[in-house]
Amino acid sequence: MKRFYSFVLVLMMIVAACGGSDTQDDTTAGEDTNTTTSAASDMEDTETPTAATEETTTSIAVQALGDGNEDTTFYGNPPGTGTVEVGDIQYEFDLSILCLSMAGALGIAGTAADGSDVSVDADFPPVGWETSDEGWEAPSISIDDEGRDVRWEAGGVVADMYPEGSSQIDSFTNDGRIAVGTATFVNSYSFGDDVQVETGQFEFSCPE
Repeated sequence: MKRFYSFVLVLMMIVAACGGSDTQDDTTAGEDTNTTTSAASDMEDTETPTAATEETTTSIAVQALGDGNEDTTFYGNPPGTGTVEVGDIQYEFDLSILCLSMAGALGIAGTAADGSDVSVDADFPPVGWETSDEGWEAPSISIDDEGRDVRWEAGGVVADMYPEGSSQIDSFTNDGRIAVGTATFVNSYSFGDDVQVETGQFEFSCPE
C-alpha cells in the first residue's frame, strides 16, 4: 500500500523550502557614493522579511501538525480510536497523529489512550486492492510497546523475515473509515528458536 507517511514527508519538505529564500544586494558597481549607508540600509531591509519568513514557516509547520490541538490530527481532521488484542494483551489507542481516508484506503497512527509508552501505525488498502493497478501494498499493523520491550508486527516488510504465516493480516474489512479484522503478530525483537508469535484482532475507527 502507498504509505500515508510519504505525504507527511512531502509536506515537511515543502515547509522546509518555505524558509530557504535568499536576498540579493541590488547595489551596482557604478554607485560609489554612500556605499556604507546603502549596505547598512540593505541589511536593515532584509532583517524584517527574514524574520517574517521564519515566523510564517513556523506557523505553517504548527498548523500542519494540528496546531497543538488534541482534537486535531496531522492533517487537521478529528482523531479516531483503535483497539488491538495481541494474545492476552489489549491495547486502546487514540489515533491523534493520523486518521486519514484517501481513495478508500485508511492510514492511521496514534498512541496509547492510557498514556503508556505504546504507539501504533497501520495501513489498510481499499476494497479491490488486490486486482487494482494502483500498486496498493498489503495491509499491515505495527505496535511499538517499549514498556514490555516488544514490537508487534502483522504484515509489512517484516513478514518476509519470518516463517510464512508468522506475521500477517489474516482477514479484514475496510470501508475507508472503519477497519476490522484478525491478525497474526510476530515480536520483531525475537529471532530463531525464540521467535514469539501471537494471534489477535483489531478495530480502528476514524470520524466521518
